[in-house]
Amino acid sequence: PRDGRQKVGKAKADDMAFTGRLKYTAIPGLELAASVQYQPDVRQGEGVAISGTLFETHVAWQQDNFQLRALYAQWDFDNLLNATQAGASEQTGLYIEPSYKLNDKFGLFARYSQWDNTAGNGSDSQISQFDLGLNYWLRSNVVFKVDYQNQDAPGKKGDDGINIGVGYSF
Repeated sequence: PRDGRQKVGKAKADDMAFTGRLKYTAIPGLELAASVQYQPDVRQGEGVAISGTLFETHVAWQQDNFQLRALYAQWDFDNLLNATQAGASEQTGLYIEPSYKLNDKFGLFARYSQWDNTAGNGSDSQISQFDLGLNYWLRSNVVFKVDYQNQDAPGKKGDDGINIGVGYSF
């Protein structure tokens, strides 16, 4: 993996990406935002240039110990990407996540997600996932997380299971 990255001084930066964002925060505890990014070559010079536009919109709302987050995103790539995988020129995804902090140490969350990495193929290739989890804060900036996921994928068994993680914010 180390050899796969570019050294900072030798990193290719021939094609600029352009990003714009609108954000509304006039109501305390509420953030509404939308972003657009355009890249003329998402492959950064590795092979045939493929352009892509990313659109994203999200909401984050917090009221006391309750939080609600939701996001929708969509990539539209040049049709050349379909040579890699049929329908990959359009990719979509969303999630909605309510959470509640019970006290300084424990919190609960649920998340519903949908994504489709081949949304441009016209067939049912959307994956859905539901997560239910528990957070334990060791300190205010260190959290241990555990959740159960239930996944539905068309035509195959989804990846159901248990996830365990650690988060650190500095």
